[in-house]
Amino acid sequence: MPSPANFVRYGISMFMSLYFASCGQTAAAQEVPRREQAGPPNRERFLEHAFSFDRNGDGQLSREELEAFAKEFTQMQRPPEEQSRQPAELPPHQASLTSEGEYRTLVSNGIPDHQPGRFPNRGNPNTIGAIQYRFRMPLNPKPLDEVREAGGALFGVALNGIPFDPGTAELWKGDPAWRYDAMSGKINLGLDESNAHVQPNGVYHYHGLPLGMLEHRGKKLDELVLVGYAADGFPIYSQWGFGDPKDAASPLKKLRSSYQLRSGERPGGEDGPGGPYDGTFNQDWEYFAGSGDLDECNGRFGVTPEYPQGAYHYVITDTFPFISRYFRGTPDQSFEKRRPPQRR
Repeated sequence: MPSPANFVRYGISMFMSLYFASCGQTAAAQEVPRREQAGPPNRERFLEHAFSFDRNGDGQLSREELEAFAKEFTQMQRPPEEQSRQPAELPPHQASLTSEGEYRTLVSNGIPDHQPGRFPNRGNPNTIGAIQYRFRMPLNPKPLDEVREAGGALFGVALNGIPFDPGTAELWKGDPAWRYDAMSGKINLGLDESNAHVQPNGVYHYHGLPLGMLEHRGKKLDELVLVGYAADGFPIYSQWGFGDPKDAASPLKKLRSSYQLRSGERPGGEDGPGGPYDGTFNQDWEYFAGSGDLDECNGRFGVTPEYPQGAYHYVITDTFPFISRYFRGTPDQSFEKRRPPQRR
């Protein structure tokens, strides 16, 4: 019986052999099935894609992670018309938002109130499932003295009950220091027109502005719109806000993130993927205070229609970080991803 490590090596080698042999060309000359679209088509890139399934970043693939890679590999070998086939009709959307005592509670079944994209698709082999959610958020959130990194937690939830989850599990060679960004345009994770896709357990979630939800609710992109709440209770708004954050009579403007691309080149070799900082990875960006309208949490204090006296709120921008990667307050435990949500 081979050891787990040998099992993984054998499994990956088998898929490499099958793939390159089926194409009738040598490995060095072949385009490999992968999420990332840039880089030379060779065995090293194939392995990068395989190890993007290393969920805990330990540099090794478990049996379950190899099976997930095998599932996507199989899906990507299908003809395009089969990859885009829509599964059975989804259950009806269900979501309710209530407030009681010190908390706001959003209960939903994880089905969007708008038409999602086709799943599975070429970049995402998963199928949307009904998930039982019960999110709890403080009604009167308090800011922390220091911001808190979101880590692996869900950042928040849209008003339609769909989670905001800006992070990805895709890593360069299993290294958590280099995490691919889903919204970069440099990697294909099968996002639909609402900037959303599906996790293996059926969770449909947003990586950016929930365009389908806004359209379904009759909202325009150049409006100041409440789109949801963060895990710490602070509201989340679309990318437009008052030019003067203290004056509701001031004209609206598109708010700018204060993150900018680093200059120069990434480290190469064993230390990094090399190449210019172009937004492929989260680590390609750094925060420059005052360079935009928003702070390191992609938020600001200001008046809104729902908070005429002013409140701290997050903003979903059309550039990095899109959805904040930091909390201004203390996130509720209902947003932690300790175990998969219940699929129904």
